Amino acid sequence: MKEGVIIGCDHKAEWLLPWWWKHYSAHCNYPVTLIDFGMSAKGKKFCRNHGACISLDIDVSSYVNTIKPKGKNYENICGPKCQKHRFPWFKKPFACLKTPFEKSLWIDLDCQIEGSIAPIFNALDNETELALVSENPLIQNMWRSNGFLQPGEIVYKPECWVYVFVS
Repeated sequence: MKEGVIIGCDHKAEWLLPWWWKHYSAHCNYPVTLIDFGMSAKGKKFCRNHGACISLDIDVSSYVNTIKPKGKNYENICGPKCQKHRFPWFKKPFACLKTPFEKSLWIDLDCQIEGSIAPIFNALDNETELALVSENPLIQNMWRSNGFLQPGEIVYKPECWVYVFVS
């Protein structure tokens, strides 16, 4: 398949699937592959009824636990539950490797699709490998001043929920 959308989900987020699908299918008809980060049987059934479902059984705890910002205010700025939310975040790059599409859009489940995504695919050329948006300079400086970033490191927008890549 040439172009398609991939999403990822675990049992904690699968309640978003019907909402996401409702908005996505109202505007788009690209094939969807869901990467299973540990869904329930009900969640897997929903995915099989609306596209393909691929399991991703990978332990990212070594990444999550060793690549932790060492800044003094990490918990205050990111919240006390931030560390546990990092597990699905660290699975996304591995999930992207599972795509069955030549050109893929990763769309997070909390991203409300309000129009066609065709312009995103149309803007891609075969030279594009990955598209992300860096955080604005004020946020970059805040992260750096709190010790979360080293000089020259960049933080990317977590709210940029659509990731584009070409395999």
